[in-house]
Amino acid sequence: MTTNNDLDQQRTHWEIITLGCMFIGYMGFILCRTVLTVASPEMVNDPNLGLDEASYGDIAAWGMAGMITGKLLTGVIADWLGGRRVFLVALSITALLTVTFSWGTTASSFEGVSSAQAGSWASAFPIGCLLALVGGGFLYDRVSRKGRVGLLGGLLGATCVCVAALWCLKELPIIPDSFKFPLAIVILFFYGFTLAPAYYLPASIFSNEFGGKHCALLIGLVDVAGYSTSMLYLIAGGRMVKTWGWQSMIQLFLVIAVVATLITIWFAFEDYRRFRLTD
Repeated sequence: MTTNNDLDQQRTHWEIITLGCMFIGYMGFILCRTVLTVASPEMVNDPNLGLDEASYGDIAAWGMAGMITGKLLTGVIADWLGGRRVFLVALSITALLTVTFSWGTTASSFEGVSSAQAGSWASAFPIGCLLALVGGGFLYDRVSRKGRVGLLGGLLGATCVCVAALWCLKELPIIPDSFKFPLAIVILFFYGFTLAPAYYLPASIFSNEFGGKHCALLIGLVDVAGYSTSMLYLIAGGRMVKTWGWQSMIQLFLVIAVVATLITIWFAFEDYRRFRLTD
């Protein structure tokens, strides 16, 4: 006869397996997503490809269009076939396409120092994200809904400071040039550290609470809105970099970060007020 203790042990066992599989699978997705970012400096500099910042922005934007399509389709399909099947199929296809892409870009990506520098730039951000999410999830669960307003506002306020620091770094004469690149990596680390909890947690938790059995579709629709904006930003950003340089795009990015901070604070406050009225 199966006891309640046995059922609890079985449930804990499968919860650990599910968590481990999701962690490994999502790690694979993120690794595949960063391939284009790491390879981008050499892709732009490779004369055989004939790319500039504007055309690379267009390529990245079309990649974002693929993510939008995937979000729309997989949300509906996951509600129909189940998340596990969709997760495995999507991860397999992603891995196959990434291997195909990498085989064409690996040689040029490791020819010069700039590739190593690009790797440093690319790694600082996700490392900060990882460390923030490990502790951020526990913290987010333990603060009240009212406390989340201040938590998210403080994190995104710090994100804006990081963007402003990147914008000012190049023009600061008091910092020697030899220290600017390592300092930029440190800033990117804290950028990821402050941004990740606000980016990943609120929308997903809200979708699970509000969407019910159709939460996968709701998460897909929320992400589609964000990715659609990112697609437009990539198209415009590439042309801005080509015409006015990187500083102009960082300026625009700072404005967007401030607006996003204000909207997120408003969202958290409305969520708190809704919960208080229904309590």
